[in-house]
Amino acid sequence: MNTEVAGFSNFLLAVRLVAISSPLFLVLSIRNLSGSDAVGLFKLILIGSSVAVVVGLVLHILGVQIQDTQQQLWLGAGYGSVLRAGGIVGNSGEYGQVCALLSLLLLGAPLAGVKLNWWVALFGHSLAVLGIIFSSSRTSILMLLVGFLIFVAFQPKYYYKMLLAFVAVFFVIAVTIYSVGFDNLPLDIKNSMYRLDFFNISGQGQFADSVRLDTWSTIVELPYLSSVFGFGYKSFESYAGYFIDNSFLLAWVESGILGFFLFSAFWVATAVRFTLRSAMGRPWAILGMGVSMAFIARMMTGGAHAGWSAGPLFFMAIGLAWKMDFKSRSLGVDKTEHPVPNPAR
Repeated sequence: MNTEVAGFSNFLLAVRLVAISSPLFLVLSIRNLSGSDAVGLFKLILIGSSVAVVVGLVLHILGVQIQDTQQQLWLGAGYGSVLRAGGIVGNSGEYGQVCALLSLLLLGAPLAGVKLNWWVALFGHSLAVLGIIFSSSRTSILMLLVGFLIFVAFQPKYYYKMLLAFVAVFFVIAVTIYSVGFDNLPLDIKNSMYRLDFFNISGQGQFADSVRLDTWSTIVELPYLSSVFGFGYKSFESYAGYFIDNSFLLAWVESGILGFFLFSAFWVATAVRFTLRSAMGRPWAILGMGVSMAFIARMMTGGAHAGWSAGPLFFMAIGLAWKMDFKSRSLGVDKTEHPVPNPAR
């Protein structure tokens, strides 16, 4: 690799990352953010995510593709060219992230003090799940599982009934699909189900079948990772011909040891702080923990930090949770400002 181009390329990378993460800093910079203002911002993120999911579904139903890669449904050698939902940017992975975020926000709404109609929330979840299926994004399923299980872990009295409901729904869907038979499903649904078949119900599940692990093992053995400042934005992609599906390894290659340390330190600090505050029962911290850990899970399996469509929404949600949790601490609040409602009532 030519290290001489790294300077300007890293500048472009920095500009891109600052632009994508700017919602986080904009929210943190708001002075005197009241509880009602926070609810309004939360609803804004919820509406933005909902619109993005609906637009993606409409484009998919109409057969509109933004990028040619939406036709690639690779499973080893690939099942063939099947159109995948990619949203407004034509990226199936990013569209799946937005769908996962919508579902997590609907689940986490009580933590933000937002009251949603039960039917509205159920309809939103249905749209999000359809979006994930049509995008065939495996990491979106992982994100949803990570975020939801964190909600269950820190607020079991409220979320355990939801967990039982999700298990029941999953069982019904699994039995239905098994009864119908995978081969009798429409082609796009069948191929997506093969990719999302976490428990290998079909016998041909490809949830864990990915070239990512081989790519990562190859990358970590390369000597140029010892570079302090890295080799610049998209340097490895242009050099090797394939993409590094891991935000942390990507930061290491593109911005060097220094960039990797700063990038990792931010996310470790975020996770640690939200974890400590969540253990104290802080609702905004639990919400931030679920969303941020879901995003970290996605970054472990893709370049989520540099995505234009999903990244800003995630950063805004994380920034809002961070801001409101900071506010409760500065006011010396020891109890939740909006206790999570008891579903037994």
